[in-house]
Amino acid sequence: MSTPASPSFKIVGGDGKEYGPIDLEALQQWAREGRVAGETQVWDSRTGNWQPAAQIAELAAIFPTPAVPAIPTPVPDAAAPGVELAEQILQRGYTVEIGKWFNEGWAFFKANLGFVLGAWWAVFGLCIVAAIIGMIPCVGGLVQAAFSIIVQPILIGGLWYVFIRRRRGQPAAIGDIIDGFKLFFAQGILVNLIMGLMIIGTALPGGVVGIIGVVLIQAAPSSHVLGGLLIALGTLLAMAPVFYLSICYAFAMPLVVDRRMQFWAAMETSRRVTSRHWFAWFGFCLVVSLLILLGGLACCIGLVFTSPLGFCISVIAYEGIFGSPEASGGAPRQL
Repeated sequence: MSTPASPSFKIVGGDGKEYGPIDLEALQQWAREGRVAGETQVWDSRTGNWQPAAQIAELAAIFPTPAVPAIPTPVPDAAAPGVELAEQILQRGYTVEIGKWFNEGWAFFKANLGFVLGAWWAVFGLCIVAAIIGMIPCVGGLVQAAFSIIVQPILIGGLWYVFIRRRRGQPAAIGDIIDGFKLFFAQGILVNLIMGLMIIGTALPGGVVGIIGVVLIQAAPSSHVLGGLLIALGTLLAMAPVFYLSICYAFAMPLVVDRRMQFWAAMETSRRVTSRHWFAWFGFCLVVSLLILLGGLACCIGLVFTSPLGFCISVIAYEGIFGSPEASGGAPRQL
């Protein structure tokens, strides 16, 4: 008769990092030492869920009063770990190493070619299918909208999840992409939705100015100059915040996925860190975009390779700034 496997646990520390896996004895010892508090989030292999440490039966004697689950708010309490992480990164300083990240991204891409292409196009193949369904009259638009808001961000987060794990030498299979539906489902949707609404909201005034310019030209042909100026101004006012916020929040999703941050903590951490060298990050994003564009110019066939390659480079950039696998209990990095 086989003996049931001993349970294993992971915790999210006050710095927002994930530690473990550890066994029950080590978890109890950490609790006695004060390294694990009653409200500390703990993952239990027996349930596959995260919960406060005080709600684990074996810790009842250490935490006699169960922790009361926090009520989600627009600016959650979990912002503190994000603030700490951002402060650590900004205090030690960093540079945007475009050349180094491109070389490492290319090496990672080549060493994991089948996995990278399979994972990337499994996700974007589904996105293409959803777009095709969206062309169906009446129901198509609803299906595509639901997919874009609920499913697509979790699949993109799943790509970050498996690529980061593979980069760190941890087990990762293409099928693990869907683990996001149980690991970061709500926060993955929220971070994507809130970022999108903020970007659209800040671009809206510029769009209004541009529309006024178009209406003015149509209503009074003699006002072409003024209308053209309004269109140009509106375009500038609309695109500037789009570029700015898109770069500021570029790493919000991987912070949700990798650090299990709440959406607002992830967004603020990404913004604070990238704002320190925003123009350098703009250059990085521009170079990655040009790489992908080159693939599109090759009769779009090159996109099969350049788009996942660009994502690999972004994963390397994330690891270079935010990654700390040794502190998180992960394996050393490997190509």
